[in-house]
Amino acid sequence: MLVHAEYGNTTAPGSGNVASLQAAVNFPVSANSALRLSTFFTRQDAFVKDLAQDQNLGNTSYGGRVKYLWEPTEAVRLTLAGDYQHSKGRGDGVFVHSYTAPGGLIATINAANGITASPTNNLLATDGLGYLVSKVYGGQLKAEVDVGGGFTLTNILAYRKFRQRMASPIDITTADIFNNNEGGYDYRQTTEEIRLSSPATSRFSFQLGLFYLNLRAKQYLLQGANLGLPVPPGLSFAGGFLDQTARTKSYAGFFEGQFEISDAVRLTAGGRYTHDVISLRDKITNPSAVIPLYPNIDFDVSTKQNNFSYRFGVDYDVAPDVLAYATYSRGYKGPTFDQLSGARVAPEIPKSIEVGLKSTLFDRRLRLNIALFDTKYDGFQTLAQAPGLSAGFVTLNAGQLKTRGVEVEYNALLAEGLKLSGGVTYNNTEYKNLKNVPCYYGQPTGTSGTNVCRPNGTTDVSGNQLANAPRWSMNSTVRYERPVSGDWVGFVQGDVYYRTSAYFTQTRDQQTRINGNAIIGLSFGAHTADDRLTITAFVRNLFDKRVPTYAIADPVATVYTGPAGVTDAALGGDYWHNFGPNSYRTIGVTLNYRM
Repeated sequence: MLVHAEYGNTTAPGSGNVASLQAAVNFPVSANSALRLSTFFTRQDAFVKDLAQDQNLGNTSYGGRVKYLWEPTEAVRLTLAGDYQHSKGRGDGVFVHSYTAPGGLIATINAANGITASPTNNLLATDGLGYLVSKVYGGQLKAEVDVGGGFTLTNILAYRKFRQRMASPIDITTADIFNNNEGGYDYRQTTEEIRLSSPATSRFSFQLGLFYLNLRAKQYLLQGANLGLPVPPGLSFAGGFLDQTARTKSYAGFFEGQFEISDAVRLTAGGRYTHDVISLRDKITNPSAVIPLYPNIDFDVSTKQNNFSYRFGVDYDVAPDVLAYATYSRGYKGPTFDQLSGARVAPEIPKSIEVGLKSTLFDRRLRLNIALFDTKYDGFQTLAQAPGLSAGFVTLNAGQLKTRGVEVEYNALLAEGLKLSGGVTYNNTEYKNLKNVPCYYGQPTGTSGTNVCRPNGTTDVSGNQLANAPRWSMNSTVRYERPVSGDWVGFVQGDVYYRTSAYFTQTRDQQTRINGNAIIGLSFGAHTADDRLTITAFVRNLFDKRVPTYAIADPVATVYTGPAGVTDAALGGDYWHNFGPNSYRTIGVTLNYRM
C-alpha cells in the first residue's frame, strides 16, 4: 500500500490552498492473479481573482485506475487496465491582462475596476461566469504469450476518450463587449499493436510489429460580441459558430534489431513504415448575429501520406563503466490542415544526430552523462497567432527549424550523506525560411528583411529562436541526510531551476517575453530507516517569482475603440497571461507512507 498526502498554501490572491491525496494498493485475488487499485484527489485554489464576480476559479480533480493481472498458464500473461479522471474548474486556464494599450478601451474599463495591467497582475473583473469541465477515461487489454524459444508475442488493444466543455468571457472585462465564448472537445481513439520480441540475451535481438490508430477529434465553438452596442434579446451584434471534425487513421509496421559485434560493440538499426489517412470537416456559420463574426466556411478536405522513418546507432563500452554512443534518426510527424482555411500543412521530418557518453566514475560516486545533439526539422509545423476579429491561429510550415546543443546530467555523492544531482542544457534553435507569420501589434514596418511587418501584414522570422525555448536551462538539487534518532533519518534539501529569457511567440514580440529567472525551493524532514514513512516540510518558489506559464495577444484588439476614437490595436494592443502552480511561493507539508 502506498499513500501520498500533501497540503500547502500559496501567495495567490484568495485563500491559496492546495491539497492532494494519492493512494494505491496491491492484493492477490487468486494463486495466479492480482489486482492493483489506485486513486487520487487534488484541490487547487485559484491562481487569480475576479474582483467583480464571486466565482470559483480554482480546480478540483479526482480519478482512479484499476489493473488486473492474470496468468492462466506459465506461457500466458494477461493485463486488463482501466482509468477515469474528472476535472472541474478553470485553474491555470484563466487569463488576465499583462498589458493594455495606454488610453485604450480595455485599459479604461480595467482602471474603473481598480485593475492595472502589468507583468505581475493577477486580478481581473468580468461580467460573466466561466466554467471548465473535462473527463478522460479509457481501457487497455495487454496479452503476452511465450511462443517458445524465448520469443514473446504481445498484443495491446486500447481505447481512450476525452470530453471537455468550457465557457469564458473573451474580453475579460465588466463591459458587454465580447462575452459569449462557449465550446467543447470530444476526442476518442482506438489503438491496436501486435509485436514479436526475440530473447534479449541473444547476440542478435529484435522486435517487429504492426500498429493501428483510429482517432476522431470533434470541436465546436460558439462566440458572440456585442461591442457595447444595444442588441435585441437572443441576438449578438457579431457572432460565429465553428463545428469541426478531424479524423486520422494511421497504419504502421516497424522493426528494430541489435547485433553484438563483440562484448564491447553493439549496432542498432530500426525502421517504421507509416501510412496516414487524414481528413478535416470544417463548417463555420454565423447564427443569431447582426453581422457575421467569421466568413461562412464549409469544406471537407483529406490527404494521404506514406513515410519511412528509421534509426541507426552504435554503442561502445570504452571501459567497464563508460559507454560511448552515436545515433542518427529520421522521424516523422504527419500532415495536417489549417483549421480556418483548410490549407494542407506538409509533414514535419526531423533528422537528428546525437553522440554522447554515459559513465559511472570514482567507485560509483559520480554518474555523468554528456550528449551533443544536432536536429533539423524539415517542414517544421508551427502555430502562429493572427490578430483580428476573424482571426485565431494559423498553422504553417517553416522551411526548417535547426536545433543544436549539449546536455549534461550528473549525480554525485560528495560526502557521506551529501548528494548533488541535476543537469545543464544549451539549446541553440533557429527558424529557417519562415516568412509568412502574421505581424504583432505595433511591429516596425518595412518592405524587406526579417522581423519587420510587410505591407501584406506578415513578417519573416527566419533566424529567430524557437518560441518558448530558452537557450540555457539548468536544474540542480543538493540533499544532505543523516541519522538523528533511533530509526529516523533527517534530511535537508535545496533545489534550483534556472532558464534564460525566451519569447512565447515566433515574432519576438516584447509583450510575450519571459525574462530569465531562477526558481528556488527548500525542504527538510525525516524518514524511517526502511523508508516506510517520510514527513517533509517544504517551500517552493522561495522568492515568490511571478513567472507566467503563457502570454498571448488579445486577437480582437483591432475592434476595441477607446475614448479617443482609436482602436487598442493602433495604440499597441492588449495582452493576456496566465499563472500556474510554480508561479507563486508555496509553503506546505507532505506525508508518504509505504506498507
